[in-house]
Amino acid sequence: MNVHVHENFYITSDAYNIMLEEVTGKTTVINRGKENEKEIPVTKNHGNFATVEHALKKFVRLKINDSPAKDIRELIEEVQRLNDLIREKVDF
Repeated sequence: MNVHVHENFYITSDAYNIMLEEVTGKTTVINRGKENEKEIPVTKNHGNFATVEHALKKFVRLKINDSPAKDIRELIEEVQRLNDLIREKVDF
C-alpha cells in the first residue's frame, strides 16, 4: 500500500505494519557508482500503526502541532478542516 494522504504525507505498509511517512523533498542515491545506481526520495517515518485510522490520527496530531493557529477558535477550525479533508478522502 502507498496511499497519498495530503501534501507530502503518505500511508504505506509492509507485511507487518502500516506506516505514516512524510516525503522530505530531499533525495539520496542507492547503489552509488554501480550500474543500477538510482536516486530515491528521502522519507521520514512518523510511526508504525496497527490500523489506517491510527495513522490518520497521527497525521492530524502532526498537522495540529504545526498549525499557525493563534487562538482556540483558529485551532478548532484547523481540526475541522483536517477532519473534512480526511472525510473527503474516505467518503465515496
